[in-house]
Amino acid sequence: MSMELTEKQLEWLDSQPDLPDADKPENKCALIWIGGSHAYGIADEHSDVDVRAATMPTMRQILSLHDYGERHMPDSDMVVRSYLKVARMLRDANPNMVELVNLPIDCILHCDDYGFRLLQLAQKLAVNTKCKSTFSGYAYQQTMLAERREHEGDTSKAYKAMAHALRVYRMGAVLLKSGEVQVSRAGIDQEELLAIRHGDFDPEQYDLKLLDAKSRFEEAAEHTRLPQPVSDTELQDMVLPIVHEYAKCLFKE
Repeated sequence: MSMELTEKQLEWLDSQPDLPDADKPENKCALIWIGGSHAYGIADEHSDVDVRAATMPTMRQILSLHDYGERHMPDSDMVVRSYLKVARMLRDANPNMVELVNLPIDCILHCDDYGFRLLQLAQKLAVNTKCKSTFSGYAYQQTMLAERREHEGDTSKAYKAMAHALRVYRMGAVLLKSGEVQVSRAGIDQEELLAIRHGDFDPEQYDLKLLDAKSRFEEAAEHTRLPQPVSDTELQDMVLPIVHEYAKCLFKE
């Protein structure tokens, strides 16, 4: 995996009007990271490189109270989101954002002071009871995707979805029970999940493992002691001081 942005990605970042001005394209972002299979340690040579980023608002956006939300780079697995959008997704326990709680350090491509503050916010926002529904929903989605892909004869994508379904149930069970976010699967079930991705598994054994993982997840969900997600007001109280500090720096410039 290349641990840096491609020239096309840098050019795309540089062309986006909603992002702050900067001397380098990557400096338009507060935080840039690689998520998905590469973060979990279960990627192969065919895996997409999911690049995700968060940006601070421009002066125009601050004065107009405008939030652009997110921008997807065409023909690329790169998405850039506003700081507030990422904060909301963290509060809502989006599985693609929860990984920020314990992201492997080598998956962080760029991080400034505000990116570090966002990583700190992730610790406070993402681990909450909403993980019960978001993780179970994602695991179910992957299970259904695996069945569809297998029916279509696309076994490669079916195996990928099967591996992720098992990972999500297991990751979610630990999270709901202990509050620990196990992103990297190294030393846990990395080899097993990679074997599933490559089709090297017994279907009956897989079904038993998935059923067991789902059962453990449901038990953990029933007895979880994770906190409730913060309210919109509490979220604003956590994010606005960071944006206010950033705005003061912009006015000084």
